[in-house]
Amino acid sequence: GVRKYCLLSPWIIWRKIIRFVRVTPSTPTMPTSIHVDNVTFTRCQTPKEINIPNDGYWNRDICEVDFIRDEEFLNKRFFLNPVHRYDVYTIKGEKCYFVLRPVLFKDIYALMIVDFRYDYTKPELIHTIFKAAQKVCNQKRLGAILFTTSNKNVKSLFDNNKLCKSYPVAFVGGKKNISSKDSLVYLTAADSDDEFHK
Repeated sequence: GVRKYCLLSPWIIWRKIIRFVRVTPSTPTMPTSIHVDNVTFTRCQTPKEINIPNDGYWNRDICEVDFIRDEEFLNKRFFLNPVHRYDVYTIKGEKCYFVLRPVLFKDIYALMIVDFRYDYTKPELIHTIFKAAQKVCNQKRLGAILFTTSNKNVKSLFDNNKLCKSYPVAFVGGKKNISSKDSLVYLTAADSDDEFHK
């Protein structure tokens, strides 16, 4: 199922102190590159820098419902979005990207992973993506990491983390019938209006 996650950072107390003393926090700027696990994520300027498989259907072979992430979608949703600033990162040569946005969460600056895709045959990439997000969160002294996903690998990654809470959310998928409750439907916050309320 689809779940919302909130992973608290060690800087949550510092962020609460800033709020308490009424210091107006500035919107953090994101780095141009993030180095973790002997790889480097580079911030993209256009979707053409992302290695997009299967005409934008990243999980075509394993998903019953997979929402498109092609150049057109990525450009409109993130690179040319008139409402919010997004920072999109990729590893050169890999089928992989993720999207970050600083958000105010309960009056505390947090980091939202709005979207991510990776080569499902390389499950280690999901660990690398979240390590990169945690590194940015700590560098910018942000209070938490927020994300929404139906990815089962993410659930197993954070199941035993005492600083991470998850909440089930409803998914309305339209007219397409899902064959079973175990069917894989790949969703993130980018597929929901909820992201715009943060």
